[in-house]
Amino acid sequence: MVEHDYPCYQDHKQQHTETATELFDFDLRLLANDAKEMEAFLAFLTDWLDNHIKVVDVELADFLKLKGVS
Repeated sequence: MVEHDYPCYQDHKQQHTETATELFDFDLRLLANDAKEMEAFLAFLTDWLDNHIKVVDVELADFLKLKGVS
C-alpha cells in the first residue's frame, strides 16, 4: 500500500490494528467459555468479513489493479 501510494493506507492500517486488539480481547474473554461471548465473537467476525474484507479490501484491490499491480 505504501509502495503504491494508497491514499487510504493509514485508515486501513488503523482498522487492522484495532481488529488485532479486539481479537486479543476476545481471546481472553473466550477463555471463560461464555456463550454470549462466543456469539459476540461470531458477530464480530461476520462484521469483519462483510465490511472489511468485502468492502475495504476490495477497494484496495481495485486501486492496485488500476496501478497495474496483479
